[in-house]
Amino acid sequence: MDAIYFPHESTGHVQYDPGRGTRAFDPWWLILLCDRGIVDHYTWLLLRYGIALHKGSTFGPHVSVVKGVEPLARES
Repeated sequence: MDAIYFPHESTGHVQYDPGRGTRAFDPWWLILLCDRGIVDHYTWLLLRYGIALHKGSTFGPHVSVVKGVEPLARES
């Protein structure tokens, strides 16, 4: 996509099994923790087109990459 249409750059880091050792732990999750700016951008887009949002998150601004799907072949 051309930067003219999406001028935001962001960085983040990947976290596997967020919440391990807490009540919020749910196994086999992988999230990308990101800055608040990208969340604000997508919130604006979704609301502009009338799409409902899930507000709030235990882990702050993030993108869910794997949502609790156990891998077929696990290494021990």
